[in-house]
Amino acid sequence: MKKAFALALWLLILVSSTQMFSQSGNAGLSGTVADTSGGVISNVTVKAVNDASGAVNTVISHFADIYNYPSLLPGTYKVSAQTTGFQTQNFTNFLLGNAVQVRLNFRLEVAGVSTAVEASVSPIVYCSNQAPPPAKCWARTL
Repeated sequence: MKKAFALALWLLILVSSTQMFSQSGNAGLSGTVADTSGGVISNVTVKAVNDASGAVNTVISHFADIYNYPSLLPGTYKVSAQTTGFQTQNFTNFLLGNAVQVRLNFRLEVAGVSTAVEASVSPIVYCSNQAPPPAKCWARTL
């Protein structure tokens, strides 16, 4: 009877300690989003796409330029940051291991401005009023 009680107590301790001290196998990913000069950029969409499953996880950086994924499945990801007025920055083949906390900071470049200007030019016609009729006229394009 004592052996059965001791065995039951030992199993209870073993099972409860495993549950108490076990950790999630998921990874955490966080970081900052700034411009190339280090200035804060808020409201940036940060997207993590799991290469194997195609699962898309999206968060928005807050006013202090920080984003956080507290729990992502381990695997390889494409992580990108994008907002209006800046070029999108991508990290591909980004490996997240079991139960790791990874910091990934983004530095976004200002998007280039491209402006197309189309102009149509009509010639200006000059006529001399000092010439005898018919008046002498010519065209000139600026």
